[in-house]
Amino acid sequence: MMRLEEGSDFTRELVRQAWGNSWGIFAIAPHNISLIRVRRNCKGVVFVHDESERKLLFRYYDPRVMRVYLPSCLPDELDMIFGPVSAYVMESEDGSGTNCFSLQRPELVLRLETLSIEGYGKEQVVE
Repeated sequence: MMRLEEGSDFTRELVRQAWGNSWGIFAIAPHNISLIRVRRNCKGVVFVHDESERKLLFRYYDPRVMRVYLPSCLPDELDMIFGPVSAYVMESEDGSGTNCFSLQRPELVLRLETLSIEGYGKEQVVE
């Protein structure tokens, strides 16, 4: 986990190389939220339990997992997974665009905005 600066050459190159390869997700947090606070929140969701109470590693950082997981969450689960994060951004399923999941508070409503690389987008409430 690292802080990326908008518009930096490093950020552009990282996104260029990672896009379409399921390297990870991007957590967007307000400037006044420290990286340590975001990291602590992520550490709280690293492990989950299956039906038989076995402890399993939760690959929250994998866009293939998060695209399926977030729409299935209950409001209290969304509150926990978002914590101080205002949005999670990841490549779309086919890699041609972006999925941006944000949490509308205090109602805890998940919003999904899909943007193509060309910038055309649509927003929807995920129920």
